[in-house]
Amino acid sequence: MTTVVHPGDSLTGRQRMSYILILGALTALGPFTIDMYLPALPTLESDFHVSTAMIQLTLTATTIGFGLGQLLVGPWSDKIGRRLPLIAATGVHIFACLAAAISPNVELLGIARALMGIGAAAGGVVAMAMVRDLFGGRPLVRMLSRLALVNGLAPVLAPVLGSWLLLVMPWRGIFVVLACYGVFVIACVSLWIAETLPKARRHDAGHSTVRQRYRSVLSDRVFVGIAIVGAANFTGLFSYLSASPFIFQGLYAFTPQEYGLLFAVNSIGIIIGVQSAARLTKYVGPQWILAVSTAVMLLASVTIVVLDQAHVGLWGSRSRSGSSSRRADSASRACRCWPSTTTATRPGRRRACSARSTSARPACSRRSSGCSAPAARGRWAR
Repeated sequence: MTTVVHPGDSLTGRQRMSYILILGALTALGPFTIDMYLPALPTLESDFHVSTAMIQLTLTATTIGFGLGQLLVGPWSDKIGRRLPLIAATGVHIFACLAAAISPNVELLGIARALMGIGAAAGGVVAMAMVRDLFGGRPLVRMLSRLALVNGLAPVLAPVLGSWLLLVMPWRGIFVVLACYGVFVIACVSLWIAETLPKARRHDAGHSTVRQRYRSVLSDRVFVGIAIVGAANFTGLFSYLSASPFIFQGLYAFTPQEYGLLFAVNSIGIIIGVQSAARLTKYVGPQWILAVSTAVMLLASVTIVVLDQAHVGLWGSRSRSGSSSRRADSASRACRCWPSTTTATRPGRRRACSARSTSARPACSRRSSGCSAPAARGRWAR
């Protein structure tokens, strides 16, 4: 009896391209889920009338759900196959997106975001598992590199798309778009992706239970060390993700579209780093690449702290007075939303304005010429 070692070797070029596109769409589901709504975080803060920290917790809930989803969906797909867990988890993602779109408060939004993370985790985990089921050797490396490229492009596109969607729809529409994306993924998987894990390969005699598998992984000191380094890196990354919309849109008065482009620049840096590291492995050991890159990140972090304490400013050349001017302009914009006490307003206006940051209140309380009633009416008319 002949055993097919790499089933993907028998695929035609057209079939391979279909797998690349569909599995790439699956891996992109996670970055789109996390990053697409980032430009809308300040809007969520004002709509729900809650603190910045409460809005940031919705991102935290997403990442927690994403981690739990990987722990649950991965072993499940090893036991019963790839297609069913993938379709079921993506269905959870669609339901959670619709729940987020109609959430009346931030608490329910946080729960929906956690479920979105669990559902989106299936895309990345199962897509990579499918590639390993089908390919080996150099074809496996090529497929994984192409999926990694898609996974790198998704964070570039997600905030840009989210910021432009805000021009034509409210923030709730972003979650409807994500739900439609999930429906598209399920349709593609149902029509064109076959089961890649046959029943004969669904049980490993050496590690037959989830507990034994995790024990095997966690007893590997090299894996644990790399996991700690990766966890530290992602801690810094998601700290930036949760704070950057409020810093750049609130402090530096960026529009959501400008913030989306700035975030795209950050993501391009990640792509360059990933592709460079992959090529450097031909000449340098991976442990040295990891050590040097970690040292570079430490140096960059210290540089950011030093420049901040020196009040260098946004672009690295602006003086403290320039940064203060930008903050004053931001406060002036917030000031214009406060209705004059002598002007008749709709019942909802003063309540919405109360969600503005407390730093804007002292400037507005002086009722300078920039806080005129016509300006307030014009801002709310938009």
